Amino acid sequence: MDNSIAEYWNAFAAQELIRPFIMLAGHIKISVDGNQWCVLYGENLQDGVAGFGDSPEHASRDFDVSWHAKLPATPIRPVKPTFSVQRCAACDGTGRAYYDDSTPRGGNYSSERSCNICGGHGTTDVQP
Repeated sequence: MDNSIAEYWNAFAAQELIRPFIMLAGHIKISVDGNQWCVLYGENLQDGVAGFGDSPEHASRDFDVSWHAKLPATPIRPVKPTFSVQRCAACDGTGRAYYDDSTPRGGNYSSERSCNICGGHGTTDVQP
């Protein structure tokens, strides 16, 4: 036998022996799921690793791909706020202190002083 052919088959056999499907063979379940073969490592599809195919060979190759695949990125769920924001009633959202100056035009908002309720932000936090 040609030396290069022997080296090829030795390399092929070595690659086959390190496949996840071969290495985990004693712990894998092979079954039919619907119209396809299923190779499953683990208790169920949700918690385990699985491969599917039209033949056990195709399912085992799909299993190997699944074994090396990264988990999909989980979608970021919006965090429910622990408070909501509303316009400050004391300064009517201006952030400036309100004062009544007894002039004919009525009260004004100070341009120098911040509202003591909202601290000059114009909003206040409200517990939901």
